[in-house]
Amino acid sequence: MSTRLRPDDDRGLLRHWYSEHYRSLVGFLRTRFGAGPPEPEDIAQRTFSQLLGRSDLNEVANPRAFLWRIAHNLTVSEHRAAAAARRGVESLAVTSALDDGYLLVPERVLEAEEQVKAAVAAIERMPVRRRNILLMVRVDGLTHREVASRLGITPPAVSKHLAKATAELYAALVPPTGIAD
Repeated sequence: MSTRLRPDDDRGLLRHWYSEHYRSLVGFLRTRFGAGPPEPEDIAQRTFSQLLGRSDLNEVANPRAFLWRIAHNLTVSEHRAAAAARRGVESLAVTSALDDGYLLVPERVLEAEEQVKAAVAAIERMPVRRRNILLMVRVDGLTHREVASRLGITPPAVSKHLAKATAELYAALVPPTGIAD
């Protein structure tokens, strides 16, 4: 039911929509998204709050659909923001765990420089095709299929070259443990 009021009485129209639709809007949100968070009552309240000060409410042909869409969009936005916040907290926890007790001291800098030199030397020693495949996949981000197409070989051949390249890099970077296998 669309109630037409004078344009200067938008607050009265909003009050009417609130009394007519608030409970069913909360029910819709609870059914569609659960009890929260965000709580359905909070989303319903925010839905109506967003409409305060709007002068075009008299032009809304279907207030129920209009309110439901706003509430749905607000809830989806809340869920996305919560997921992004969780990802941020998780990544922060991982970062702080990695940084915990790690000091940038000259010995570590020197060790890192030596590892970079060893990696570059190992890559330079590789056959040209193997080196190119390693760089295309790991640096350029190409898929095995894309590399295979560019080089005229099969994707399994790309995988084999990449496995050999990875093994050579590992051997160059990880010192032997001295433990017999």
